[in-house]
Amino acid sequence: MSSLFFQWLLTPIFLLRPDASVLILARIWEYFIYAATVILIYRIGAKMSSNRHIGLLAAVIFAAFPMTFDKTIEV
Repeated sequence: MSSLFFQWLLTPIFLLRPDASVLILARIWEYFIYAATVILIYRIGAKMSSNRHIGLLAAVIFAAFPMTFDKTIEV
């Protein structure tokens, strides 16, 4: 299911002409999505625990896993 969402997010980029710049644009787009996910995890963690430190810890743990980052920018 998540792979379908991943492809759906990239659909507008791959409708452009095939070029190396499209791949760079796709990777930049995926990096912004990754950063937005980290911010969202921080906000959810801080809201659920009523503690900003817990939200920051959740975001750091999510960002520290190399597989998460590698799979996010894999285009």
